[in-house]
Formats: sequence, structure tokens, C-alpha cells
Amino acid sequence: MALWPPAPVLDVVEEKLAARMSGRVRWVGRERWHVTLDFLGAVPDEIVGGIPDVLSDVGRGAAVATALLGPKTAALGRSVLCVPVAGLDELARSVREAMAPFTASADRDRPFVGHLTLARAQRGRSIPHGLLGVAVSGAWSVETVSLVASTAGANGPRYSIVSTAALSA
Repeated sequence: MALWPPAPVLDVVEEKLAARMSGRVRWVGRERWHVTLDFLGAVPDEIVGGIPDVLSDVGRGAAVATALLGPKTAALGRSVLCVPVAGLDELARSVREAMAPFTASADRDRPFVGHLTLARAQRGRSIPHGLLGVAVSGAWSVETVSLVASTAGANGPRYSIVSTAALSA
């Protein structure tokens, strides 16, 4: 389950980091910048079909939220460069509760940490200090939640939206 920030928010992120984008880390392409509310893992085909209906129920019961990006880049662990995203805890809780029967991920019990992943350090290395603490901020109104399929690719995962639900409460 994911949220896709609007283009103006992505523009701000890209603008603030453009001069710092180097080969010292593996950058995530802008088209893959999203906030994961819940990672389901590999869901068996025979139960995938029930997820859109449950997602629609979540949408009808969840209020539009305001996502707050920033205020600066940070490390998630030692190897992930991200921008924190706040304001989504209640929405993430609702999504996670509704998706619990479908979740096959070993991470299902980890707390929600809203963020946009921007880059990953090279294997065995940490995020360079020059990429941490870069001022990046913005906000957007979250009006939809999407079920996203991830397919492994040579340049990282490819994401495709399977189903989207509008938030309406």
C-alpha cells in the first residue's frame, strides 16, 4: 500500500538534491519515490483479488490526510537516504489493520516510519554525511491510497498500481 506524492513535491526534492546526486550511492529514480504505508510481501494469487475491495473499505472509512515532508534528509538505518514524511500514522494504522489478513511480510510487526527513500549506500557502506541534513520540506493532501505490485528489474523494482481507493471520511 503506497502513496505517491504529487509532482510539485517531487520537484522540490529533486531541486534540493540535484547538485548532490553522485555515484557514491545508488539513487532511486524519481518515478519510484513513494511512501509505503504497508508492505504486504508476496501475496498468493488466490487471495490477491480480495485486496481491492478491502482497500475500498479503508478509503471509505479514512479521512483525507496531510503529509508533511521533511524538514531535512536523514538516514534510515545506516544505508538508506530518505526524507521523513509525517502526518500519516492514523492512515497507516487503518491500512495495516485492514491488510493484516493479506500480509506475508516478515516486517509486518515493525512500526510505521513514514519516508521517501531517495538512495541506498553501496554494499557495506553508510550514507555519506554530505547527503544528510539537506533541507527539504513540503506538504500535500493525501486523497488516495494505492495497492502497488513490485516487479524486480535490473535497475531496481518496477512499480505498477493495481488498485486505488479514494479517502472519503
